[in-house]
Amino acid sequence: MDSLLTDERITNDEYREMLNIIKSLKSYLYSSIDDINKKGADSMLNEKIILWDDRIRAETKAETQAEDRRKFAEMMIMNGEPAEKIEQYTGLNLSVLKPLAQSLGKTLVL
Repeated sequence: MDSLLTDERITNDEYREMLNIIKSLKSYLYSSIDDINKKGADSMLNEKIILWDDRIRAETKAETQAEDRRKFAEMMIMNGEPAEKIEQYTGLNLSVLKPLAQSLGKTLVL
């Protein structure tokens, strides 16, 4: 305790700021507890599960769309379409299209 007082003194402003932070945390924690009491833990848990399901659905949809764009780009590369057109229709950029073309054994038409 003595070393704190002698070596690492804090200013009154720093002390007040720490107290304000603690008060804010206390208010936040108590409001969370009040929410749990009002809504009930089961209801809050159900909300989290529903939100999690929505997030998983959105991620799955995004992955499917990305895979569809990649397959469409592969088809266009195989048909010799120019890179600019592939970018326009798939939204994929050259940094993705070049390795994709190489993996198909094709040269990207620039």
